Amino acid sequence: MLKKFPIDIETLQGESGIEVYVLNKWKNANFVTTLKHLPSNTITAKVLNDGYSLFKNVAKGEDYLIEVQFSDPLKRLKYKSKKTKIKYSGPKNLRIIGTGSGRCGTSSFAKYLDGMRFANRKLVRARHESMSGLILEKIRDKATEEIKHYLLSFQHNVEISPYFSLIPEILDVGDKVVLIIRDGRKVVASGMARGWYSRASIWDQIKPDFEGTTFEKCCHLWRHTNENVINKADIVIKLEDLISNNLDEKFYKILGLSMVQKEFPKTNKSKNPPQYKWSKDEFSDFKRICGHLMDQYYSGWENDSLIKINS
Repeated sequence: MLKKFPIDIETLQGESGIEVYVLNKWKNANFVTTLKHLPSNTITAKVLNDGYSLFKNVAKGEDYLIEVQFSDPLKRLKYKSKKTKIKYSGPKNLRIIGTGSGRCGTSSFAKYLDGMRFANRKLVRARHESMSGLILEKIRDKATEEIKHYLLSFQHNVEISPYFSLIPEILDVGDKVVLIIRDGRKVVASGMARGWYSRASIWDQIKPDFEGTTFEKCCHLWRHTNENVINKADIVIKLEDLISNNLDEKFYKILGLSMVQKEFPKTNKSKNPPQYKWSKDEFSDFKRICGHLMDQYYSGWENDSLIKINS
């Protein structure tokens, strides 16, 4: 039995035609992409040595079948090809684009939306961090127009990613903009636990640098990313409200969604909320940097028991 094709492929509907990307290298393998025009059964093939190919001779409103397979005949005997059927329409705005600070539930939010219906009954096809490696590189290089090109060319209609909060100028490719906000204390604690500002990953390379300790930098990042988007967002949703299903009709109306009862995918199954232990200086730094935004969205936060101050 043939194995599943082991490479991630993304097919985009660009202005110039259908674009095919091989998103990860695999043992220096080469690939062949075949475009089949379904009404006429015309076949065009290209070699994907550089991981990218463009098919220009396509017509809007026509159906096409994209097939990617290994160039090596021996690998073809071992792995299935990857097939994608599309109706070419050219680039178009995303129906919804969503973002947040990171560690705020964007992945779960994409899963939550996927499979819902818009008010016109069209299916919601939501994805999270599509083409992340390539887009992260473009963010690092400040290639805003190239990022917009990718987003406008996606076949799905909803894209959610925390990275977009760092480049708010690209958010206009979405008909509706959603900001997912999470309690800053939890985000900062999670970021610290994950080594924010202490790794060499490209995610850390694109983060803006701030003065101060690593803790202060994580605080600044939470405030900075949320403030970047608040004024551009059509709606700001608290992760805590999503988890508790505390959504009103406004949520569905603004995003143009049909109302549905659906449980939010929970990544943390703990019944008891965590308690974070901070020093007095850390609590003071958090209040100084994040206090204003916390007061706006998490009224009374200073008086709850989430943070334990070390003496």
